[in-house]
Amino acid sequence: MNGERIHRGFSTKVKNAVDQVRDYGRFMSHKENIDRMRQFGYLPDRPRLAVLIGRDPEDPDSRGWRVQRQEELDVKIVTYDEVLQSQVDQ
Repeated sequence: MNGERIHRGFSTKVKNAVDQVRDYGRFMSHKENIDRMRQFGYLPDRPRLAVLIGRDPEDPDSRGWRVQRQEELDVKIVTYDEVLQSQVDQ
């Protein structure tokens, strides 16, 4: 198997970040919390949850795996490469 994992998944750090963002999403879904948070500035009406991680994998198989795993989450995983590309596209 050359050290390759059969069941690939996100790292524990990424999973923890996803859980933290989900907790924020749940917190922000309650009206009493939204009213308290407005004092800190603008809050979007329908926030989208995302976690920013490192670079895109180099090999196409790993990139495909990341896309497949992303589809299983309700939190978007964004890489620095995607952020940079969005800036280039603008």
